[in-house]
Amino acid sequence: MPSYSQRWRKECPMCHTISKSAQCKQCGCATVPMSKWTVRFIITEQGKSVNKRLSGYQTKAEAEKAYQQYTQSMQSGANITVENAFAQYVNYITRILKGASVYCKISIYNKHIKPYFANTKISDITRQSVVQWRAQLMSQISPRTKNTYSVKYLNNIRAELNAFLNFVQEFFGVHNIVSSIKPLKSSNELVKEMQVYTFTEFKKLLHQINKTKNKRMRVLYGAFFSTLYYSGARVGEVLALQDADIDFSKSTMNINKSLTRKTLNGEPYKVTSPKNSASVRNIKMPNKLVQILQQYIEWKKEWGISDKFLFGGDTPLSSYSYTLALKKFSKRAKLHRIRIHDFRHSHASLLINLGANVALVSRRLGHKNTQQTLNTYSHLFPSSENEIIKILNKLNF
Repeated sequence: MPSYSQRWRKECPMCHTISKSAQCKQCGCATVPMSKWTVRFIITEQGKSVNKRLSGYQTKAEAEKAYQQYTQSMQSGANITVENAFAQYVNYITRILKGASVYCKISIYNKHIKPYFANTKISDITRQSVVQWRAQLMSQISPRTKNTYSVKYLNNIRAELNAFLNFVQEFFGVHNIVSSIKPLKSSNELVKEMQVYTFTEFKKLLHQINKTKNKRMRVLYGAFFSTLYYSGARVGEVLALQDADIDFSKSTMNINKSLTRKTLNGEPYKVTSPKNSASVRNIKMPNKLVQILQQYIEWKKEWGISDKFLFGGDTPLSSYSYTLALKKFSKRAKLHRIRIHDFRHSHASLLINLGANVALVSRRLGHKNTQQTLNTYSHLFPSSENEIIKILNKLNF
């Protein structure tokens, strides 16, 4: 049987005194309950008794209703299909995640999970069916790259299915079979995928941009690609910048927002908070970038271009235009192709080659901790045994 409880803490609405009594001892007013209702009960999962708790309800009646809905969902969980459960999952994550994250989850589901599992009952998903599904994905060709999917991407798909089935296990009591299936092993694939421009290579790219006769392209893309290369900011953070975020007196760039085109309501873009709290940062700019941005903003003012977006004006610079520009100028410079995100990797590589420590690189990139930086760039830091021995041999024993 379920048990319902409420911590009997009460508050005076007038003087806000906390007590357990029905009447405030300070001013005599009737107190009101502060705490919300909780229901506790025991269920059986995989043959084991598990304690469950549902909390946060304003009244006991709401807690009773929540308990009834939960037990009903438990009974129907064995018969619910993946498609029906995913619809409820979307309703749930929409309340707790950013729109861009929800967009990515729906996209992966529609492309890779729905075609295989949509009409399958959750209870009919077996270890064998998941392994067969993953084997099928491993043989598929990406329409974008014309190659098979990378290990990293395949593990991302598995992670999304795992997150969805964790939700199903929590709300419908059906065991998540994917949790026992390990991700594919990667042979340091991120290092292979990561492409960077050295400082010399970036100067070649900039040289080709400065040679173009079209002044708009020369000024705009010279400033845009320089900002990416010298700041290490994510492309969404750069696209969300406003003219006012550049402080020439202090040579700083204020990164406090991000732009995404992965929207759920069909809007062309949305400006949101950055990826995490560490991504809100004020970074110093080198003199070269300060000079380039000063000339760029003067050009914008000369042509009466809005300061709403640093790159674009009233609307942000389109991804098609800067991707096409990068392809065009890198070809002219006879450079290997890199992705826009690789400018961020290029900046990190530049800092590490100049001797910056991991803490500095982490803060500048807006990583949540240094471990994230090491996970991504550890191969760039001088850490081989031979290099360590060289350092030790230089010591004066």
